[in-house]
Amino acid sequence: MLDDLLRLPMILPSFAIVVTRISGIVLSAPFFGSPVVPGQVRIFFVVAASAMIFPAVQHTVPPALSLGQVAVGLVGELLIGLVIGLGFSLIFAGASIAAQLVGQQAGLSRTALFDPVFQESSTAIGEIYFFFTLLVFFAIGGHHALVICLLDTFRTAPPIAFTITPSIVDVLNDLVTAAFSFGLRMAAPALIAIFLSSMSLQFINRTLQQLNILSVGFAIRVLVGVWIIAAGIGAVAHMFAQSFWDFADRIANLFT
Repeated sequence: MLDDLLRLPMILPSFAIVVTRISGIVLSAPFFGSPVVPGQVRIFFVVAASAMIFPAVQHTVPPALSLGQVAVGLVGELLIGLVIGLGFSLIFAGASIAAQLVGQQAGLSRTALFDPVFQESSTAIGEIYFFFTLLVFFAIGGHHALVICLLDTFRTAPPIAFTITPSIVDVLNDLVTAAFSFGLRMAAPALIAIFLSSMSLQFINRTLQQLNILSVGFAIRVLVGVWIIAAGIGAVAHMFAQSFWDFADRIANLFT
Protein backbone atom coordinates (compact mmCIF):
# COMPACT_ATOMS: atom_id res chain seq x y z
CA MET A 1 0.00 0.00 0.00
CA LEU A 2 2.81 2.39 0.91
CA ASP A 3 4.64 1.56 -2.34
CA ASP A 4 1.52 2.42 -4.36
CA LEU A 5 1.21 5.79 -2.60
CA LEU A 6 4.87 6.56 -3.28
CA ARG A 7 4.43 5.72 -6.97
CA LEU A 8 1.33 7.91 -7.26
CA PRO A 9 3.17 11.16 -8.22
CA MET A 10 4.97 9.26 -10.99
CA ILE A 11 1.72 7.79 -12.33
CA LEU A 12 -0.32 11.00 -12.33
CA PRO A 13 1.26 12.56 -15.50
CA SER A 14 0.66 9.35 -17.45
CA PHE A 15 -2.87 9.10 -16.08
CA ALA A 16 -3.52 12.73 -17.10
CA ILE A 17 -2.62 11.83 -20.69
CA VAL A 18 -5.21 9.03 -20.74
CA VAL A 19 -7.80 11.30 -19.13
CA THR A 20 -7.21 13.99 -21.76
CA ARG A 21 -7.63 11.60 -24.70
CA ILE A 22 -10.88 10.25 -23.29
CA SER A 23 -12.04 13.79 -22.50
CA GLY A 24 -11.65 14.70 -26.17
CA ILE A 25 -13.90 11.80 -27.14
CA VAL A 26 -16.53 12.70 -24.55
CA LEU A 27 -16.56 16.32 -25.73
CA SER A 28 -17.30 15.41 -29.37
CA ALA A 29 -18.79 11.89 -29.33
CA PRO A 30 -22.49 11.30 -29.99
CA PHE A 31 -24.77 11.91 -27.01
CA PHE A 32 -21.92 12.44 -24.51
CA GLY A 33 -20.88 15.66 -26.20
CA SER A 34 -24.34 17.13 -25.76
CA PRO A 35 -24.85 19.84 -23.13
CA VAL A 36 -27.90 17.82 -22.05
CA VAL A 37 -25.55 15.46 -20.23
CA PRO A 38 -24.61 17.15 -16.91
CA GLY A 39 -20.98 18.12 -16.49
CA GLN A 40 -20.69 16.05 -13.30
CA VAL A 41 -21.80 12.95 -15.19
CA ARG A 42 -19.25 13.53 -17.95
CA ILE A 43 -16.45 14.14 -15.47
CA PHE A 44 -17.33 10.99 -13.55
CA PHE A 45 -17.48 8.99 -16.79
CA VAL A 46 -14.08 10.29 -17.94
CA VAL A 47 -12.37 9.50 -14.63
CA ALA A 48 -14.02 6.07 -14.31
CA ALA A 49 -13.23 5.11 -17.92
CA SER A 50 -9.65 6.33 -17.53
CA ALA A 51 -9.19 4.29 -14.36
CA MET A 52 -10.38 1.15 -16.15
CA ILE A 53 -8.37 1.73 -19.33
CA PHE A 54 -5.14 3.01 -17.77
CA PRO A 55 -3.80 -0.39 -16.57
CA ALA A 56 -4.20 -1.79 -20.10
CA VAL A 57 -2.42 1.11 -21.83
CA GLN A 58 0.05 2.14 -19.13
CA HIS A 59 2.93 0.40 -20.93
CA THR A 60 2.42 2.69 -23.98
CA VAL A 61 2.89 5.85 -21.92
CA PRO A 62 6.50 6.97 -21.31
CA PRO A 63 7.31 6.33 -17.62
CA ALA A 64 9.25 9.54 -16.92
CA LEU A 65 7.75 12.74 -18.30
CA SER A 66 8.72 16.32 -17.65
CA LEU A 67 6.17 19.06 -17.11
CA GLY A 68 6.86 20.50 -20.56
CA GLN A 69 6.38 17.14 -22.26
CA VAL A 70 3.09 16.62 -20.45
CA ALA A 71 1.83 20.10 -21.37
CA VAL A 72 2.63 19.62 -25.06
CA GLY A 73 1.41 16.03 -25.05
CA LEU A 74 -1.97 16.92 -23.57
CA VAL A 75 -2.76 19.07 -26.61
CA GLY A 76 -2.09 16.16 -28.95
CA GLU A 77 -4.08 13.77 -26.77
CA LEU A 78 -7.06 16.12 -26.78
CA LEU A 79 -6.89 16.35 -30.57
CA ILE A 80 -6.88 12.56 -30.91
CA GLY A 81 -9.99 12.29 -28.75
CA LEU A 82 -11.75 15.09 -30.62
CA VAL A 83 -10.98 13.49 -34.00
CA ILE A 84 -12.33 10.09 -32.90
CA GLY A 85 -15.49 11.57 -31.40
CA LEU A 86 -16.05 13.82 -34.41
CA GLY A 87 -15.69 10.86 -36.77
CA PHE A 88 -18.41 8.93 -34.98
CA SER A 89 -20.62 12.03 -34.74
CA LEU A 90 -20.55 12.61 -38.50
CA ILE A 91 -22.81 9.64 -39.19
CA PHE A 92 -25.44 11.15 -36.90
CA ALA A 93 -25.01 14.40 -38.80
CA GLY A 94 -25.84 12.45 -41.97
CA ALA A 95 -29.06 11.20 -40.36
CA SER A 96 -29.86 14.80 -39.38
CA ILE A 97 -29.41 15.90 -43.01
CA ALA A 98 -31.84 13.18 -44.13
CA ALA A 99 -34.40 14.25 -41.54
CA GLN A 100 -34.17 17.90 -42.61
CA LEU A 101 -34.66 17.03 -46.28
CA VAL A 102 -37.62 14.73 -45.63
CA GLY A 103 -39.23 17.12 -43.18
CA GLN A 104 -39.03 20.08 -45.55
CA GLN A 105 -40.37 18.18 -48.59
CA ALA A 106 -43.15 16.50 -46.63
CA GLY A 107 -44.25 19.76 -45.03
CA LEU A 108 -43.34 18.57 -41.54
CA SER A 109 -40.81 21.29 -40.80
CA ARG A 110 -43.31 24.03 -40.04
CA THR A 111 -43.22 23.30 -36.31
CA ALA A 112 -39.59 23.65 -35.26
CA LEU A 113 -38.26 22.08 -32.08
CA PHE A 114 -35.07 22.89 -30.22
CA ASP A 115 -32.57 20.06 -30.47
CA PRO A 116 -30.44 20.12 -27.29
CA VAL A 117 -27.96 17.61 -28.74
CA PHE A 118 -26.87 19.68 -31.75
CA GLN A 119 -27.89 23.03 -30.18
CA GLU A 120 -30.06 24.03 -33.14
CA SER A 121 -33.67 24.01 -34.25
CA SER A 122 -34.97 20.69 -35.46
CA THR A 123 -38.24 19.03 -36.46
CA ALA A 124 -40.23 16.14 -35.09
CA ILE A 125 -38.87 13.96 -37.91
CA GLY A 126 -35.34 15.03 -37.00
CA GLU A 127 -35.83 14.01 -33.38
CA ILE A 128 -37.32 10.67 -34.43
CA TYR A 129 -34.40 9.97 -36.77
CA PHE A 130 -31.80 10.95 -34.17
CA PHE A 131 -33.14 8.88 -31.30
CA PHE A 132 -33.84 5.93 -33.60
CA THR A 133 -30.29 5.95 -34.96
CA LEU A 134 -29.01 6.36 -31.39
CA LEU A 135 -30.91 3.19 -30.40
CA VAL A 136 -29.47 1.37 -33.41
CA PHE A 137 -26.01 2.65 -32.40
CA PHE A 138 -26.27 0.95 -29.00
CA ALA A 139 -28.04 -2.13 -30.42
CA ILE A 140 -25.24 -2.95 -32.87
CA GLY A 141 -22.54 -2.35 -30.24
CA GLY A 142 -21.40 1.04 -31.44
CA HIS A 143 -20.30 2.01 -27.94
CA HIS A 144 -18.10 -1.10 -27.86
CA ALA A 145 -16.59 -0.13 -31.21
CA LEU A 146 -15.85 3.32 -29.81
CA VAL A 147 -13.96 1.82 -26.86
CA ILE A 148 -12.06 -0.63 -29.09
CA CYS A 149 -11.10 2.22 -31.42
CA LEU A 150 -9.86 4.20 -28.42
CA LEU A 151 -7.73 1.31 -27.18
CA ASP A 152 -6.26 0.76 -30.65
CA THR A 153 -5.16 4.39 -30.84
CA PHE A 154 -2.79 3.86 -27.91
CA ARG A 155 -1.03 1.29 -30.09
CA THR A 156 -1.15 3.12 -33.44
CA ALA A 157 -0.75 6.65 -32.01
CA PRO A 158 1.40 6.39 -28.88
CA PRO A 159 1.09 9.22 -26.34
CA ILE A 160 3.33 12.28 -26.77
CA ALA A 161 4.05 11.25 -30.37
CA PHE A 162 0.94 12.45 -32.22
CA THR A 163 1.20 14.90 -35.11
CA ILE A 164 -1.47 16.00 -37.56
CA THR A 165 -0.64 14.70 -41.03
CA PRO A 166 -2.28 15.43 -44.40
CA SER A 167 -3.64 11.87 -44.47
CA ILE A 168 -5.71 12.51 -41.33
CA VAL A 169 -7.19 15.65 -42.87
CA ASP A 170 -7.98 13.71 -46.07
CA VAL A 171 -9.74 10.94 -44.13
CA LEU A 172 -11.82 13.47 -42.20
CA ASN A 173 -12.76 15.11 -45.51
CA ASP A 174 -13.79 11.70 -46.85
CA LEU A 175 -15.88 11.09 -43.73
CA VAL A 176 -17.72 14.39 -44.22
CA THR A 177 -18.46 13.43 -47.84
CA ALA A 178 -19.58 9.95 -46.77
CA ALA A 179 -21.88 11.43 -44.11
CA PHE A 180 -23.53 13.71 -46.68
CA SER A 181 -23.90 10.77 -49.10
CA PHE A 182 -25.38 8.64 -46.33
CA GLY A 183 -27.93 11.34 -45.55
CA LEU A 184 -28.99 11.58 -49.19
CA ARG A 185 -29.35 7.80 -49.49
CA MET A 186 -31.41 7.67 -46.31
CA ALA A 187 -33.74 10.42 -47.52
CA ALA A 188 -33.95 9.26 -51.15
CA PRO A 189 -36.99 6.89 -50.86
CA ALA A 190 -39.14 9.48 -49.10
CA LEU A 191 -38.02 12.28 -51.43
CA ILE A 192 -38.82 10.21 -54.53
CA ALA A 193 -42.24 9.19 -53.17
CA ILE A 194 -43.12 12.79 -52.27
CA PHE A 195 -41.97 13.99 -55.70
CA LEU A 196 -44.11 11.37 -57.47
CA SER A 197 -47.12 12.25 -55.33
CA SER A 198 -46.65 15.95 -56.15
CA MET A 199 -46.42 15.17 -59.87
CA SER A 200 -49.56 13.03 -59.66
CA LEU A 201 -51.44 15.86 -57.96
CA GLN A 202 -50.38 18.24 -60.71
CA PHE A 203 -51.76 15.90 -63.37
CA ILE A 204 -55.00 15.59 -61.40
CA ASN A 205 -55.17 19.37 -61.14
CA ARG A 206 -54.94 19.61 -64.91
CA THR A 207 -57.98 17.38 -65.37
CA LEU A 208 -59.98 18.45 -62.30
CA GLN A 209 -59.31 22.14 -62.02
CA GLN A 210 -62.16 22.61 -59.57
CA LEU A 211 -60.28 20.49 -57.03
CA ASN A 212 -58.43 22.59 -54.47
CA ILE A 213 -54.97 21.07 -54.72
CA LEU A 214 -53.50 23.43 -52.13
CA SER A 215 -55.73 22.06 -49.37
CA VAL A 216 -55.59 18.41 -50.44
CA GLY A 217 -51.97 18.29 -51.59
CA PHE A 218 -50.47 19.27 -48.24
CA ALA A 219 -52.29 16.49 -46.39
CA ILE A 220 -51.32 13.93 -49.05
CA ARG A 221 -47.65 14.91 -48.91
CA VAL A 222 -47.65 14.57 -45.14
CA LEU A 223 -49.33 11.14 -45.31
CA VAL A 224 -46.93 9.93 -48.01
CA GLY A 225 -43.91 11.15 -46.06
CA VAL A 226 -45.03 9.56 -42.79
CA TRP A 227 -45.97 6.30 -44.52
CA ILE A 228 -42.62 6.01 -46.32
CA ILE A 229 -40.72 6.74 -43.11
CA ALA A 230 -42.69 4.10 -41.20
CA ALA A 231 -42.41 1.51 -43.99
CA GLY A 232 -38.68 2.04 -44.48
CA ILE A 233 -37.59 2.25 -40.86
CA GLY A 234 -36.06 -1.24 -41.03
CA ALA A 235 -34.09 -0.33 -44.15
CA VAL A 236 -32.89 2.82 -42.42
CA ALA A 237 -31.59 0.75 -39.50
CA HIS A 238 -29.77 -1.61 -41.88
CA MET A 239 -28.31 1.30 -43.85
CA PHE A 240 -27.18 3.02 -40.65
CA ALA A 241 -25.51 -0.17 -39.38
CA GLN A 242 -23.60 -0.65 -42.66
CA SER A 243 -22.52 2.98 -42.79
CA PHE A 244 -21.51 2.95 -39.13
CA TRP A 245 -19.14 0.00 -39.52
CA ASP A 246 -17.68 1.63 -42.62
CA PHE A 247 -17.06 4.77 -40.57
CA ALA A 248 -15.62 2.70 -37.71
CA ASP A 249 -13.13 1.00 -40.06
CA ARG A 250 -12.00 4.35 -41.46
CA ILE A 251 -11.59 5.86 -38.00
CA ALA A 252 -9.71 2.79 -36.78
CA ASN A 253 -7.23 3.20 -39.66
CA LEU A 254 -7.02 6.95 -39.18
CA PHE A 255 -3.81 6.94 -37.13
CA THR A 256 -2.00 4.04 -38.80
